[in-house]
Amino acid sequence: MEDLADNVKVDPATFVEVGIPSWHINGHGENCKTFCLSCMDGIGRTCGEEVETTWAQTNVLGTSVREMGPGACHETLNDQWCGGNFWKIIGFRMSSLLS
Repeated sequence: MEDLADNVKVDPATFVEVGIPSWHINGHGENCKTFCLSCMDGIGRTCGEEVETTWAQTNVLGTSVREMGPGACHETLNDQWCGGNFWKIIGFRMSSLLS
């Protein structure tokens, strides 16, 4: 966090609460509905479907990971998502350098 530009740093005192996006919640049980973004206090209108678009990017891995054991499957998907997050962070850094 220290290496990021001031305009993209998050104050360490910031409280972050997680929620489940509206479409994704349908795959969860009734007890999870309290974590639905649409039902949480203080949440504005949001798409909140980053979860779905992230999963969509891994669809091409389906033919490979279905043949893997649980550990290899987990590591492959984790590598895919970490790589995507890496490029997002690089994009943050590049946009902060350009502004």
